[in-house]
Amino acid sequence: MLSSFLSSRWIALWQCEALAPSYLSFVQLAEDKPVDWRHGRFRDGGVDFAELLRAAEKIGGARPTVVTVDMPIAAVPITTRRRADSLISS
Repeated sequence: MLSSFLSSRWIALWQCEALAPSYLSFVQLAEDKPVDWRHGRFRDGGVDFAELLRAAEKIGGARPTVVTVDMPIAAVPITTRRRADSLISS
């Protein structure tokens, strides 16, 4: 699954300050390490939410006021990718 994390701030309109395909790559962006978008799969060992908030603050210049999560939910096991997920990552 490709996950995206962004940090935004208000300047008349919302603007994207950073975008990354995984937790780790978002944190690395805050450390001035570029994202390798050609990497096929991103495996993260877990989520350190405090670290993500620190990274967002460093990138955006302020603590986030809104946080969203794109998380699949289902009453049955998820066994395949959605067609939209496959199309967006192809």
